[in-house]
Parts: sequence; structure tokens; C-alpha cells
Amino acid sequence: MRLLREHRARQRRERLRLGPAWVDSGRVWTRPDGSALRPPWIGDEFERHSKAEGLPPIRLHDLRHVAATIMLAAGIDLKVVQGTLGHLSWVVTRDTYTSILAELARSVAEATGGACTPSENARAPHGHPGGVGNTCGHPRNGQLATTETRNTR
Repeated sequence: MRLLREHRARQRRERLRLGPAWVDSGRVWTRPDGSALRPPWIGDEFERHSKAEGLPPIRLHDLRHVAATIMLAAGIDLKVVQGTLGHLSWVVTRDTYTSILAELARSVAEATGGACTPSENARAPHGHPGGVGNTCGHPRNGQLATTETRNTR
């Protein structure tokens, strides 16, 4: 909040300095004269700064998807995520982002199952409790049974 207040104060000073030459675009982030930033310039600047910091390549728009996915994974209500993204309908948000979560859950389950599956040569119980004969009872072929879940909010 402090940084936003400082930015706002700089903009007010610039507005006073330019007088009638100031363009009142109503935007928070503007060009020096108050006019709206051009979207291609914003994307180019984002890419330039990302490269300079050694970050993996990602489009600026993709950050919306990342933010939405993280919000949903954190249990934020679907209507709140819809409002944050500016979608007209929660159905768009649900259809776009909950499928990502289901896919992520499936890959996490498969990776976890693969990590705890003993080698094919192992015949003895593998040390964790549960099931008959002190074995956990999960399949030994590396496959983990998963059920697809859907966000029904």
C-alpha cells in the first residue's frame, strides 16, 4: 500500500506540472503524460524484466491463469475468483480452471504412487502398516488408482 500511495503522489505531482497537457485516462499505471499504456509495450517490458531476472519464459497473460489456479487450490470461493478475473460468469472460471486442478491432482497422485511403489523384485511387505500381512495393499505395478473429482461449487 505504501508503494501505491507513493506512486499516486508522483502522478499527482506530474499532473500539476503538466497542467492541461495531462491526459486523464483514469488509469493507475500510465505513460508520463497520464495516457494509457499500450498493451504490447507492457508485454515487452514484462518479458525484458523477466529475462533480466533469469526467470523462465511466461507471457504476462499467463499470470492470470497462475493466480486463478493458486486461488482455487487455496480454497478461495469460485465466485471470488470469478470477480477477481472479471469473468461475466462463474461457469467460465469453473470450466477453465478446475480442469487444470483435476489434471494437477492426477499427476501428483501418479507421481506419489510411483515414488512409494517397491521394485518389481521385492516380494516382502514394504514396511508401512495397513492391509493384510502388514502391507499397505496398494498395487505393486506402479499404477495408482485415481478418481477424477470435479469442483462442484
